[in-house]
Amino acid sequence: MTIKYRFEKIEEARKNYYVSYTPPIADINFAALHVVFSDNPPDEPFIRKIMESELKYWIDRYPVPLMVTSFDTDDNSLISGDYYESSLVGWIDRNQNAIITSWKCRDLDEAIKQFPTEKEWPEIYTDIPYETAKEIEEKNAAARKELVKGVRILKLMLILWLAALPAGWAVFITLGPAWVGGAILVYTLWKAFNIACRIWGGKAPTNTAGREAEIARKKDHYYYHCERNPVGFEKLRTENFAEDLKKENLKEFDTIMSKNIT
Repeated sequence: MTIKYRFEKIEEARKNYYVSYTPPIADINFAALHVVFSDNPPDEPFIRKIMESELKYWIDRYPVPLMVTSFDTDDNSLISGDYYESSLVGWIDRNQNAIITSWKCRDLDEAIKQFPTEKEWPEIYTDIPYETAKEIEEKNAAARKELVKGVRILKLMLILWLAALPAGWAVFITLGPAWVGGAILVYTLWKAFNIACRIWGGKAPTNTAGREAEIARKKDHYYYHCERNPVGFEKLRTENFAEDLKKENLKEFDTIMSKNIT
C-alpha cells in the first residue's frame, strides 16, 4: 500500500458527544467518522438519528463516501448488530444529486468506484493539513537515523561498561600504587561484615533494601498465585487493560469536549 497523502483527522465537540473525522488514505477510498459518547449515551434510535445527521453534514462539507460508527468511551459499539449492520454509510448519487445512506456496509463497495481518487483529495480537503509521500518518507528516514544513532550510543556505553572499564581497572590494579590492593581488601572485608550482620540479624536493612526485599517478596507471592490460576490471571490482566483504555478514552473525551462546542 503506497501512501501519497496523509491527512490530519478532525475532532469536534458537540453538546454531549464528540466526532472524529478521518479522511481516506491510500487505497481506502472512503472517509471514516467516529461518534463517541460518554458513559451515559442516549438510546439507540436517537444515536442513529445523530449518526445520520452527522453523515449528511460531513458529506456536504467533503463530498467523499463516508462510513459512520458510534462508540462509548469503553470502545463498545452503541448500535446493535454485527460490524456490517452497525455502521452507517453514505455517498452522493451523481445522477440524482442527492445523498444516499444505508445501514448495510457492503453497499459502499460499488459506490466508491465512481468517486474521487487519491490524486483528487487535496482539491477536496483544502482546509485540512496533510503530508505528501515525500514528506512522509523524509520523516521516516529521519526517525530511522535517530534510531540508528541511539543504538550506536547504547553500544558504546555497553563497550565502555563491560570492556573498557574492567580492562582499565585491571591495568590500574596491576600497575598502580601498592596501597591500592590494601584499600580494596579493606573495602571487601567491610562489605562482607555488613552482609554477615544482615544475615545474622544484628543489623537492620536500610529503608531502600527493605523496600526492595518487600517488592521481591510480593512479586514471588503474586507469581505463585498466577501460576496456580492462569485463567484468573488472564482475566485480571484483561480487566486492567480495559480499565487503562477507558481512562485514556475518558481523558481524550474530556480534552475534546473542553474545546469550543459546535
